[in-house]
Amino acid sequence: MEGVLARAFQVLNVVGARDRSLTLAQISRETDLPKTTVHRVLQQMLRLGALERVGDRYRIGLHMFSLSSAVPEVQLRNVALPRLIELQ
Repeated sequence: MEGVLARAFQVLNVVGARDRSLTLAQISRETDLPKTTVHRVLQQMLRLGALERVGDRYRIGLHMFSLSSAVPEVQLRNVALPRLIELQ
């Protein structure tokens, strides 16, 4: 994966897959990206509201929740259903 957008999605995938907030070191380890790169991406995502910081931990921000709620339920179901069937 290349580019800042790809790295941002790597971070979102890791943070969004957890039911708890993560530290920079945990995100770096799980994305296999250098801490300096993760820090830079995290700072950009914090400014955009995509993530929130609580102490030294990061979690999905309210802006991401508002974006996800804008997706019509039927459309979301149509996208998710094939993936759920694959997981069975």
